[in-house]
Amino acid sequence: MSLVLVVINVAALAAGTFFALRFGSVAALTPVIFLSLTLLVGFSLAAYFLNIPRFFLYGLVLAVGPFVGEWLWRRGYASHHGYPVVFGIAAAAIAAVGLIKLLAVVRGHAPLGDGPLAGEDR
Repeated sequence: MSLVLVVINVAALAAGTFFALRFGSVAALTPVIFLSLTLLVGFSLAAYFLNIPRFFLYGLVLAVGPFVGEWLWRRGYASHHGYPVVFGIAAAAIAAVGLIKLLAVVRGHAPLGDGPLAGEDR
């Protein structure tokens, strides 16, 4: 399953790179391509070796981010190549998933004892 997700992520990056190069200049998008490739490969490797499948999705979202940010910047919708907007939204989504996971773990573990300070002897 993990290898399938790696292949899907690489295919998505290739498609994004193709369309970015088709509708933009190559020299201007070289840093964007390197950033996207680094994010995608980094998160895919982490997902594969740590066996955390949601990291594949994080890598895909973050790898598409620079292309979306560049598109926003070229259309005049955002400054700084759109990176603060795109990565801010991606970071908020990742943090929300993490918070939901944390709350699920906390709810799954009952506190020890009866009182507010369960570990203290009275």
